[in-house]
Amino acid sequence: MYLGIDVHKRYAQVAVMDEAGKIVEEVR
Repeated sequence: MYLGIDVHKRYAQVAVMDEAGKIVEEVR
């Protein structure tokens, strides 16, 4: 599992991906 966090001034975006690169969950 991979966890990617993208932080901006107004919001943060978090995406969880599995080993195949498929996005399992995405929260904004």
